[in-house]
Amino acid sequence: MTGTIHTVLDRLRSEALDERDKGSKFERLIRAYLTSDPEWKSRFSDVWLWSDWPERAGRPDTGIDLVAANADDGGLTAIQCKFYAPGRTVAKADIDSFVSASASAQFTRRIVFDTAAGWSTNAEETLAGEWPSASTSATSPTPPSTGTSSPGRLRRSSSRRARRRCARTNKRRWTTSAPGSPSTTGASW
Repeated sequence: MTGTIHTVLDRLRSEALDERDKGSKFERLIRAYLTSDPEWKSRFSDVWLWSDWPERAGRPDTGIDLVAANADDGGLTAIQCKFYAPGRTVAKADIDSFVSASASAQFTRRIVFDTAAGWSTNAEETLAGEWPSASTSATSPTPPSTGTSSPGRLRRSSSRRARRRCARTNKRRWTTSAPGSPSTTGASW
């Protein structure tokens, strides 16, 4: 698949047999991205689909879609993938099982990749005080810490409202947009 991220996502949506297949396709896309993009690849020594993770020990999928081995500390990152229709918002109920499943000493980090238009206040607040720390990345999944501002990459939001809201909850706000498309948002904590 080639093209913009939005072209790729549209193709995944159109080729999916059902919602489960659509989610599985998105999980495989994110895994491929994390193992091929130089910046993400440098962060992880390995990335598994939940069903392929060697330490799963037969546990069913209860919210974690991918597991990554951190290259810097040998810890593990739990990853959730949310493939939503344009305009949809991530609600607290959408991440509750991920928060619960990843709340163990086994995981030192969390990341949520999503295609949502944004996050509800309750969803953001749920992740804000969690340990291990959590970060989210929107449609164009670039590591939030890069702060780059090229098209299709994450950058700090200059919105006064976003800065005030994030200052209250000790968050940094990030936005991403591809040329000719509306912005989507994510946050890094």
